[in-house]
Amino acid sequence: MVAGRFRCTAWLGTGGVADVFEAVDLRGGATVAVKCMRSRLRGDARVDAHYQVEAGALRRLAAAPVAHLVDEGVGRDGLRYLVLERLWGPSFDACVAAACPTACGLATFAQLLDVVERIHGLGVVHGDLKPGNAILVGGDAVALIDFGLAVVDDDAAAGARPHVFGTPEYMAPELIDGASRSVASDVYALGAMLYELLTGAPPFGGRDAREIARRVLDDDVVPVSRRVLTPIAPALDALVLKALARRPEDRFASVAALRDALRAAPV
Repeated sequence: MVAGRFRCTAWLGTGGVADVFEAVDLRGGATVAVKCMRSRLRGDARVDAHYQVEAGALRRLAAAPVAHLVDEGVGRDGLRYLVLERLWGPSFDACVAAACPTACGLATFAQLLDVVERIHGLGVVHGDLKPGNAILVGGDAVALIDFGLAVVDDDAAAGARPHVFGTPEYMAPELIDGASRSVASDVYALGAMLYELLTGAPPFGGRDAREIARRVLDDDVVPVSRRVLTPIAPALDALVLKALARRPEDRFASVAALRDALRAAPV
């Protein structure tokens, strides 16, 4: 039981700083997700700040299409927790796994761009964009989950937070080198997701996270046109490469710019 209100019913998984459970809100019967600080991290001020930043980001996004914050606090055991809305639906992975027709998949991706542009406009960088963190609610409306690596534009304590490694297939090179998450790194992650949508695989793979990270840092991206049998418009090929540029300043300056280029590119 969490906060005398949320009864945990199933374990969903474990991350770097949290155990995640499915729970029932006893006040209304809704199913929620509860993120609880791992017991070994009790008293770690950096991890405590990590939770507070995520909660602050979600408060800013109260009107955005995301898994909303239901409650937060510190339990009697001294462990911080977040209670989040539980969203139901397939993730963006389903578009890749189902080999969606290009027009269908790109329409869903364009919705994702609109959502990310909106959260950026509210001063929040997601920081961990990947197919599994974009949910198709109701089958077609895109919503984002997991703001555990989010950055807000007034996060004065960002340097005091622990550096948490994300999913290397979608991490911009500068993040692997230890830089802070930014609009530019979100643009890179979106480029990696678009690449995977078009080819069926992320730009870089490998046997483990270390090898993938090395390839992200050292290897050049193989153009989409060289990974698929179906001809692809040169403009679409070029915009994917621009989103995946190694240097942040060579990428699209904003998600809106990426979205506009995608709209202008023939399918």
